[in-house]
Amino acid sequence: MSGQLTEEQILSEENLQLSKALRDLSDIEEKLEKIDEQVNQYRIKITTPVYDERYEIISKIPSFWKTVLQVHSDFADYIPVSNFNGQLTEEQILSEENLQLSKALRDLSDIEEKLEKIDEQVNQYRIKITTPVYDERYEIISKIPSFWKTVLQVHSDFADYIPVSNFKYVDLIKNIKMTMLNNTDFTLRFEFLASEGFPEQSVEKTFKLCKDITKLKYTSKLTDDELLDMSEFGFLTSEPVDIIWPKEYDSINPHLLQANTKDENFKKNYRQGMKTFFAWFNWTGLKHGKEFPNGDGLANLFMEDIYPHCLKHYIEAKRDIDDEKGASDSEIEDDEEDIEGFNMSSLTNEHDEPAAKKMKK
Repeated sequence: MSGQLTEEQILSEENLQLSKALRDLSDIEEKLEKIDEQVNQYRIKITTPVYDERYEIISKIPSFWKTVLQVHSDFADYIPVSNFNGQLTEEQILSEENLQLSKALRDLSDIEEKLEKIDEQVNQYRIKITTPVYDERYEIISKIPSFWKTVLQVHSDFADYIPVSNFKYVDLIKNIKMTMLNNTDFTLRFEFLASEGFPEQSVEKTFKLCKDITKLKYTSKLTDDELLDMSEFGFLTSEPVDIIWPKEYDSINPHLLQANTKDENFKKNYRQGMKTFFAWFNWTGLKHGKEFPNGDGLANLFMEDIYPHCLKHYIEAKRDIDDEKGASDSEIEDDEEDIEGFNMSSLTNEHDEPAAKKMKK
């Protein structure tokens, strides 16, 4: 992988500015932990009366829990068959199909709708109170040299999406900012430093959940089950955004190649270009097999893991780098003390749980 951090670069970062920034990021994680507790208390407060209402409704439904537990395969794995007091017969089930049961089931359906609305309400509350904290974190990260370079170079899942040759430009990412628009939609902004043949630029791409499969332009490679899931649970989409490609990629830039589609190397170069990180910014989610592969996977990777857990990845990367060097330098030892001050388990708390985790892919 190109552009690995040199020992001199690493040592130059072991300074008071870096140490202070890491301590500030630790404070941010503590704030997010407290917000997580606050959000959970808020969720409990507004869901408790709804669950109490559901409890009263269920009490009016004959054999409700008997029916649920008898057909729950995971529950059956824990309980001997002899513990079950007989299977429900068809006559018993039919005898329960009465007006009381029908009304109770309708009431339960209303309860589920209430819980869905509460879930949206809680997520909006979480977004509202975490946004200023993430804005503060963004400012702190901007002061840490090579922060995102360090994070992305060692992230194995990210490397699965990006060709190795692209990393010398990925290394130019100065900062990343994610904005949650609602429970499922979000925006990612990438700020690139300039390099030879590549200008300084900021690129913003928005991702939205869609359930209208008629918008899909190519479905031949999708199964009926996949299409059914996409219509029920939704699929990620995005509008193409402009990004200036590196000059050295002119020969594989799909936009430039369109000017001469009869060239004998057109298909080869076009396919190579469509696999680059820069082609991802043109990804729509509507052209399966005809655009950047697994663009939704890369978007979700940023939203679910890379962005919320960036500090954890950075600290782990720094430790790996120090281990490779032997970590004998006194400056490194000082920095390790700063790193050891972080509670790594706290960096994977529920405040980092993505809204999209509720989406079934």
